[in-house]
Amino acid sequence: MKKEAKTDFAYLIRLNADKTSQIKIINLDEIIKNPASPNNFTLRAEDELAIFEQERFARKDFFSVGGFVRSPSRVPYDVTKSIKIKDAINLAGGTLPQATNFAYLIRRDSLNSKNLEYLRINLQVALSQPNSPDNLTLQPNDSIYVQSKEDFIDDGFIRVSGAVRKPGEYRFARTLKLNDVITLANGFKLEAAPAKVEIFRVVIEDNKPVRTIAATIPIDRDLNIAQTEFELMPYDQIVVRTAPQFSLQKFVVLTGEVNYPGEYALLSVNEKLLSVITRAGNFAPEAFPQGATLYRRDDNVGYIVVDLKKALADTASAQNLILKQGDIIDIPKAKDIVTIQGATKAFDLYPDKILQNGKVNVAFEGRRSAWYYVDKHAAGVGKRGKKKTCFRRIC
Repeated sequence: MKKEAKTDFAYLIRLNADKTSQIKIINLDEIIKNPASPNNFTLRAEDELAIFEQERFARKDFFSVGGFVRSPSRVPYDVTKSIKIKDAINLAGGTLPQATNFAYLIRRDSLNSKNLEYLRINLQVALSQPNSPDNLTLQPNDSIYVQSKEDFIDDGFIRVSGAVRKPGEYRFARTLKLNDVITLANGFKLEAAPAKVEIFRVVIEDNKPVRTIAATIPIDRDLNIAQTEFELMPYDQIVVRTAPQFSLQKFVVLTGEVNYPGEYALLSVNEKLLSVITRAGNFAPEAFPQGATLYRRDDNVGYIVVDLKKALADTASAQNLILKQGDIIDIPKAKDIVTIQGATKAFDLYPDKILQNGKVNVAFEGRRSAWYYVDKHAAGVGKRGKKKTCFRRIC
């Protein structure tokens, strides 16, 4: 037998003639001491002798050390019951620098592991005074848990938002200043109003409702603070405001018959149509203001009917529209021809090559009536034409 065999008992399993089994308990120690013992009987064919290792019947208990120690571990329990708190901590490599000076010993009931007992241990005393009551002797399945001092400190933060390049939260530290937070947020955006940096602070006092206070701290773009004595506190919220009515340049396009066509930046939020035309050097000699068009991209509005004649007569007129980003204004060239078409006698005057799809183009002769052009250049109204209808369409 191996030395680790359990010899105080073994089991003999023997088959009967009817293939049933019988089991006999044998004291191997007695047989070893006295081979003539009646228990040392002769074995039969197919007998089985079961001899077990002592380990199979040994109670395997552990203790553990966790938390802020260098080597958290689960260690087999010392059956001599000589391991104490200090020994267990040393087996775990000792405590870490941030460990608390106390620990908890969690003890389990040997008959019901769900029944727990929590014992607070003065770890500093247990480690420095081995004979002190705090240096308890461990019991099977004891657990030692060492906490960190950081567990008892709230993770205070500072939040910055608004017109900074990288809004976010930053962990609080006594050395953290307002300009440091702005720098960590990658500085002010172009539209920031440094003179309008607001700090919102929560005030917590014993037996009083929590309240929020606000302060405005001016700071220039070089991050110099006028109030140098100002200090941040945990949970401060920093909001950098945007400059009033801030926007980049907004452009409109002026095309056609003006002296300087092209893009023009709006000089105010309410700059009007005639103002931009004036800045473009006014109308060119061949301009036809009455035919002006305005196309608005904003909100997919499209073309807007504009009566520049009224706008020129009265700059306060609603026709002198306030322009918006992306507007396109076109001033057409004045036409120098008049087109006559329809039921006239032009077919009697002109050859087919002059008549184009039943219409004839003639030179513009100034402010003349429609009938003047029909009578002079188209020989008047044809047989199927109606003079009143003709004038109604032209006028």
